Amino acid sequence: MFENTKSVLKRKLRPAILFGRVVREQLKPRLKTFSNRPEIAKRALVCYLLDAVGMKDSDSRLKGHANWWRAREIVRILDSLGYNVDVISSGDSSTIPPRQYDLVFDASSNIPRLAPFQKPDTRYVLLLTGSYYGWSGPAEAHRILDFERRHGIPYRPRYGGQPKILMDKSIAMADLSLLVGNQVTLETYPDWARSRMKTVHMPTSEITHRKRYESKTGTFLYYSSARNVLKGLDLILDAFERHPEWTLNVVGPVESTEPDFLLAYPDFRKRKNVRVFGTLDASSVRFSRILDESDAILFPSCSEGASSSVLTCCRGGIYPILSRNSGVSLPERTGTWIESLTVRGVEDAVLSFLAKDWNAIAREAGEIQSLVERHHSRSAFTAEMTSILRTLVESPPCRDRSKRLDEWESSLPGEVRNNPLFG
Repeated sequence: MFENTKSVLKRKLRPAILFGRVVREQLKPRLKTFSNRPEIAKRALVCYLLDAVGMKDSDSRLKGHANWWRAREIVRILDSLGYNVDVISSGDSSTIPPRQYDLVFDASSNIPRLAPFQKPDTRYVLLLTGSYYGWSGPAEAHRILDFERRHGIPYRPRYGGQPKILMDKSIAMADLSLLVGNQVTLETYPDWARSRMKTVHMPTSEITHRKRYESKTGTFLYYSSARNVLKGLDLILDAFERHPEWTLNVVGPVESTEPDFLLAYPDFRKRKNVRVFGTLDASSVRFSRILDESDAILFPSCSEGASSSVLTCCRGGIYPILSRNSGVSLPERTGTWIESLTVRGVEDAVLSFLAKDWNAIAREAGEIQSLVERHHSRSAFTAEMTSILRTLVESPPCRDRSKRLDEWESSLPGEVRNNPLFG
């Protein structure tokens, strides 16, 4: 009786709750100033995560996905380089700050709309965190078609929130584009875009535990956020259905975000060889236990910048079985690659892993862990980003922006370039 009353009350109050959220969102400041020292003339604008600016070191969000920490750290780096720093949200498509800036650092596609209000010599830095939009969209579409053919369930695409043409123009206008990823990620971008692009390493989430290698358990880990088909969770579930002797630990919000995906797997929680844990902090005791009981992490993604979840787990010492397009680089002759993004491809990769000597697996995992510690720690990111930005601001201003725009326009399809509507 009480539960029914509670449910009815919740439904009646829902409009008021949603309205309250909208009002609170509208009342939030659109611009925050991190530093404003009158004796300093230089100013920088960061378009990223607005709420990250005032986060204290104790904020739990900084331990999770590196986005929060990275957004705050970029602001701090620019402050250390002698800039007064303002911040707006990267998703804010309307706010025009009331100042002009010496440097604009954007993590979305704001450069084209902000540039008309800036000085001619303003420098623009673009942060890209994924594969090229013109590559990732078709890659996800291919995976969705495969999913729909196998299950007969329509699935809504999840990739991409910005128009491709707007992202292209941002790349063309930027003095420097920083791509979170590796050479595989970089090569998804067209030639005209790569000329002023530089790859940077993805910092991991906070993790202090180091996996203990005792004996093979036949248990594997899938650890990721949403976009289940793009990241290949369907391939893993279908491969494990063929192999009840394997066990899968699933960590992440895989049930709460994609009801269309669950239509294809209405009973996967009931499978004896699948254990679902929901969202867990990588620094938690529970996650540490899962890491210890899992032989390897499985990640057959078709498109990433650089997978934060894989890198975090590798830093925790687990062995990776992953796709080339995960954006993760491994030392030579370590790890197992999923060469075909199919159910059979996942199955073959797991079988190949299981055939390896356990001591060799532990040795390879140690080599991978050392590499991730060197290049993907948060201190390594700070040093790398500081060096890149210092070099940029100390170099002569770039004078070829109009040339880059011409190169981009010439890459557009003929039906767009020659359309009379565009002059």
